[in-house]
Amino acid sequence: MENTLLECEEPSINGETKHCATSIESMVEFTTTILNTLQHRIHHHNPQHSATSVTIDEKNSPKQKYTIKPTKMLGLNLVVCHAQTYAYVVFYCHMINATEAYQVSMIGEDGAKAEAICHADSGGWNPKHVAFRVLGVKPGSVPVCHFLPQDHVAWSRKK
Repeated sequence: MENTLLECEEPSINGETKHCATSIESMVEFTTTILNTLQHRIHHHNPQHSATSVTIDEKNSPKQKYTIKPTKMLGLNLVVCHAQTYAYVVFYCHMINATEAYQVSMIGEDGAKAEAICHADSGGWNPKHVAFRVLGVKPGSVPVCHFLPQDHVAWSRKK
């Protein structure tokens, strides 16, 4: 809970707009406002959401290789909301300018299927992010595909 409070209270990184939503209604209001502000002549006022889904029991599935099927670009300037650990519902929602996001379909060696959301722009990320340590790269040096956990949501404008 302490980490949730710290993350919600710390200043935004360069190019980021953030909000800690304490209800589903607050999350939808923030994302709608942000996405509608980005484009003056928007035709749809309701954002569409995408989330990671898995057709298997994650706890009992072994680590395995996945084949990535054709991807679908969701858009730029997405609002991503991350579920936080707290005594009640809290989503850390943020929008980082010019972040490309994709929906990725994957099939595991054992036939397990997964749909994931990833975004590739790492320029504004914290240099201590685990992705940089694992890959041995620096923020913004190469695209990094970041998969969202199942209880996180990416919002984009309807096309």
